[in-house]
Amino acid sequence: TKEVLCCYLFAQYAKYGRMRIIDCVLVVSNYMVYMCKLRPNDKPALKSRHRLSQLKYLDIGLNYQHFRLEWESKEAAYKILVYDKEKCSKFMESFHFGIT
Repeated sequence: TKEVLCCYLFAQYAKYGRMRIIDCVLVVSNYMVYMCKLRPNDKPALKSRHRLSQLKYLDIGLNYQHFRLEWESKEAAYKILVYDKEKCSKFMESFHFGIT
């Protein structure tokens, strides 16, 4: 079947093992998750992409302030910083609905 957009989220992310926090848009399709860095006055730049079928962990943080995505590859683990319970909760609903 064709790849279809399921949901997206404007947030920040921190890649495990690195201290830098990056503004991003997280885009989820029925097959992939795309991490796009947001740059001032420019279009988003693709930083990484990962197959949903290889997603190993999805943990939701305290009071829906953030969540963690980790894939089978050790270099692919991210904390997505949302800082908004309602926004995070709605994204998680869309994410779950889109991948099931």
